[in-house]
Parts: sequence; C-alpha cells; structure tokens
Amino acid sequence: MNKKITLLITASIFLFSIGLSQTYNMSNSSITTCSGTFYDNGGLGLYTSNQNLTQTFSPATAGNVIQVSFTSFQTEVGYDFLFIYDGPNTSSPLLGAYSGNGVLNGISFKSTHSTGSLTFVFISDGTF
Repeated sequence: MNKKITLLITASIFLFSIGLSQTYNMSNSSITTCSGTFYDNGGLGLYTSNQNLTQTFSPATAGNVIQVSFTSFQTEVGYDFLFIYDGPNTSSPLLGAYSGNGVLNGISFKSTHSTGSLTFVFISDGTF
C-alpha cells in the first residue's frame, strides 16, 4: 500500500510564499515558521511503521496563526492515524482524528488558539 501524508502549512493566509517555504518531515519537534510543506516521516517516500510522532507548528510572527491545507492524505484505513489539535500541545482541543485514503484532501484547518499553533500526532501500526 502506498502510504503518504502531505499537507501544506501556512502561518497566515496573507504571508504564504512558495519561494521562501521550507520542507518539514514529521518528527518529535516544534517548528516556528511562516510557511512550508509538511510531509510524513518518509518525506517524498513512504512513511514507516511503528511511528508515534508529535509535531507542533507555531507562527513566526506574534498574532498570526498556522493554517494547513491538505493536498494529499493516505494512510492504512483504521490502523494509522493523524490527530490534529488546535494549540501548542495534545492538551489543546482535538480538531479530529483521521485515517484512510483522501479523507482530508482539499481540507484546511486554521488555528483559533491564542498561540496560533497547531499540533499533529501521527501514529502508525507495526505492519505495512
């Protein structure tokens, strides 16, 4: 099965700049950014099994917010999941848990948290 999660991150609808954007692979970290492209831990390839990763994106400019737009989303249905939280950690409000092929394609999320941050947790099982 071809597994891939790809999404586009924008700190603000008005600050998006393709020419200056960076690429981020899912890892246990916090990133402060204005824009970029966010991939699973496999980058342009396949993500790996047995992952439990938490990545937080925060805006580089105070008062801005992170907005993500999914361009591609595919996981092993019912076994591998992406959780999205509105804020700087997993104690923030859960926006949703997603698994499957295309369930987020074309969907956008924009932080409403006072920090402007979004947190992603990716969990994959031990097979495929």
